[in-house]
Amino acid sequence: MIDKVLENAERKRDSLAAEINSLAQRMEELKPDIAMLDDWISRWHEFAGKDAAAVAPESHEHAPPAARSARTKGNPSKEDVAAKVKELILERCAPIPRNDLFEVLESRGIIIRGADPKVVLGTMLWRTEDIIRLRGHGYWLKDRSFAPAGYNPKRPLEDTMSEHAKGVFEDILT
Repeated sequence: MIDKVLENAERKRDSLAAEINSLAQRMEELKPDIAMLDDWISRWHEFAGKDAAAVAPESHEHAPPAARSARTKGNPSKEDVAAKVKELILERCAPIPRNDLFEVLESRGIIIRGADPKVVLGTMLWRTEDIIRLRGHGYWLKDRSFAPAGYNPKRPLEDTMSEHAKGVFEDILT
């Protein structure tokens, strides 16, 4: 029972990390728009003969910088990574843990960068439609059964977290 609670906690953590990454990426996508609008507003004031210092728009440059870039430039696309991971899973005919996947991908020239590259890999795979993480086993093809983990693609995975544990998570997260 404790293992299931731990597995569910890890799944929830991975889900939250992926959501944070997605929001951080969206923030980075919006920054050029804000800069363009700030520039336009500044030019409007300049052409209107207004003293830009007197009517300076709220600057977004003073916002605290993000701890790290949401998307590290130069990473392969999640589609390319997923295609290689599928090949590896098919070669081994078994699920592959994230750390092992990371090492094998790196040895084959697929370099994933970021503040925590293994988390980046996990997020990439989490965002794919056809790869699933079987807790305690590793990443596996979503459309294939894997009996040792009790996985059947025709049956959704059970949510085995107890009501008490769910309550504890709600307390922690709120």
